[in-house]
Amino acid sequence: MVNQINKGTPISVPLEKLFLDPNNYRFIDNSNYVRINNVEILSERIQKRTRNFIQGKGIDGIRDLVKSFKKNGYLHVDQVQVEKINDESYRVLEGNRRIATLKYLKEQYIDSQDIGNLKQELFDNVPVIVYDSGDTVSHSIIMGLKHINGNKKWPPLNQAQLLKDLRENENLSEDDIVDSLGIGKLKLRKSLRALKLIDLYKNSDYGDQFSTPMYAIFEETVNKPNIREWLEWDTINDSPISNYRLDRFFTWISAVQEDYNYDDDDDDNSNDYEIVDPIISKSSEIRDLADFIQDDKAVKAMEEYRSVSQGLILSDVVSKNKLDGSIDVIDQQLSITSRFIQYSEESHVESLTVIKDKIDSILLNKKGASISINSPYERHKYYSHRNNQYSLIEIFKYKKLQNIKLEHLNRVNIFAGKNNSGKSSVLEAIYLLTRQNDIYSLLDLYKRRGKLNSLSATWFEKQLTEEISLSGIFESNNTSVEIFTEDEDENDEIDKSNYLKTLLIESKFNDQELTTKYLLQDQGKSKSFFKKIQIICDSYLSSPFSQQNKENLSLLYSKSVEDKSINKIIDFIKINIDNNINDINYVDDLDIPRFLVDHKNFEESVDLSTFGEGVQRIFYIALNFAAAKNGILLIDELDNAIHYSLLIKFTEFIQNLSEEFNVQVFISSHSGECINAFIENEYKNESLSFYSINTEDVMNQKINYFPGKDYEKFHSVLGADLRNI
Repeated sequence: MVNQINKGTPISVPLEKLFLDPNNYRFIDNSNYVRINNVEILSERIQKRTRNFIQGKGIDGIRDLVKSFKKNGYLHVDQVQVEKINDESYRVLEGNRRIATLKYLKEQYIDSQDIGNLKQELFDNVPVIVYDSGDTVSHSIIMGLKHINGNKKWPPLNQAQLLKDLRENENLSEDDIVDSLGIGKLKLRKSLRALKLIDLYKNSDYGDQFSTPMYAIFEETVNKPNIREWLEWDTINDSPISNYRLDRFFTWISAVQEDYNYDDDDDDNSNDYEIVDPIISKSSEIRDLADFIQDDKAVKAMEEYRSVSQGLILSDVVSKNKLDGSIDVIDQQLSITSRFIQYSEESHVESLTVIKDKIDSILLNKKGASISINSPYERHKYYSHRNNQYSLIEIFKYKKLQNIKLEHLNRVNIFAGKNNSGKSSVLEAIYLLTRQNDIYSLLDLYKRRGKLNSLSATWFEKQLTEEISLSGIFESNNTSVEIFTEDEDENDEIDKSNYLKTLLIESKFNDQELTTKYLLQDQGKSKSFFKKIQIICDSYLSSPFSQQNKENLSLLYSKSVEDKSINKIIDFIKINIDNNINDINYVDDLDIPRFLVDHKNFEESVDLSTFGEGVQRIFYIALNFAAAKNGILLIDELDNAIHYSLLIKFTEFIQNLSEEFNVQVFISSHSGECINAFIENEYKNESLSFYSINTEDVMNQKINYFPGKDYEKFHSVLGADLRNI
């Protein structure tokens, strides 16, 4: 047990005889810190450097104390603790910020600056507590009580260093430390292990990358038994044994160099390389890593795609554990349900029926019925705010479109042509270019194109017959997307029993290149591989069938409520279609997302689907704008189900929303009335671009451009044929 702590001797000391401690624990996480020996403490150079550490940039590190001293004077709330260096000099052990503040204010006073209510007499008589210079244990314990278990805690790294010094330099036992500081033994051991791992990291090839925020990563690492086991942790020496695995782990938390070899016939046979970000940059990712660290396949996937999420999602162990857990919860809840089933009402029966259908669907998917198209991954955006838009799009290959160049793109771009001329394909190509390497958007597009409730792997494989090649210029940035298929070699380490095909998406935005690899497999075993999903901006594709896609309804509605466009949409419908509508609200009743209409002629709210298709179409199209804010909206067959008498008002409404939410709009239509409406609404024709599509002749495919002001020329080219389709 530690001896009773020395309480020290109170005296008063002139400020100039108090020297700041250059080895204070608060400095050890400063990149410029080096330990100073006792001989150098009195050096003017060392004292100046120490003051700079404490004061920070300007006086940010002591600004609060400067204000307090000026307003309240010097309050004896916390004692300044010192030890004697010689007969006239004292090293500050506790209270370095207060002494640094007094030194700053003394200079201000000498320079005739205002020091407020602080008494200048204090500079000659600073009250301190003197400790014996050899009693370092008492001093360390006092600091620990305040900065580890007290109300003025240091950052975790600084706390850990003090605990290490007590254990190794002062030779205190674990029991002595935890009893003296009132901390748990687990915290002590975790701190010492973390510092030991940090020391190993600092001595590795990556040691120059260590920074204070990384401490949380090391602390979380040593706190996870699964990771310690994987590192082959020696419980006797309390450190990892496997140098190979330790170095491998260090590559995960470090920025590393990836080499790219030139072709063999390159003259200098040199190497080029790229510095890539760490796989793990925060402690929460260590917690995820611990779930699959023993799954070698998942670890390799994490390393290949430099993504913890990729390892987590591909881990059979994690997936099985989650499935086991969810099934246990279902079993427990069903047991509770069975005990209270006698109280069930009709609504409960309906809910249970929906649950039964979900379970049936899960069992069906187990047999390989469908591909999952819902992404569990975050979509990163190149742009969230913008002033410009696409200025050029080139469709080299997409379905029957080849070598199509779209120039003079505007705020609103309208593509006209006969049925099956390729209008929808143009919009789909723009959508895929905007979604870059987002495999899940591609899967959803095929599902909607096929008007399917679910996407079958075998059906999807049959659609992958042609390559897709797209490029464009977005806000002066060159971008491209290539989508193609290949067959895996027989020696590749994949399960060939259900393997169908490999789909590759290669996207490029300026110098950033990303690849998504999708192993298309039957029996619900398809898997995607990528470092991250990166899209250009938010984008939505609305078609006469997209309102059946329930997945986005909640997002579209919440964005419309957040940006208050929902009120404008409802007002438009009330003024132009049905003034008896009071409100339209989104509900997820019985897990079936839908919209309910509050109507004056009905006692209870009724489903939106009971109204005409035109009302539904207008509502769903307009709902997209808030979600596509600062992005792209593509509207296929705008005129579908909308009465021609509404088109002039609705097209103007679309143009208004596109400006309000800064959305670039691409529209297709084969209706002459719809196209005329954009001109007849007389709203900013200069913001319109018209394109006529002629793809009947495969050898002479072309799209003609007409600016809004030249609509008459456009109209004459389209002629009566378009209007009579």
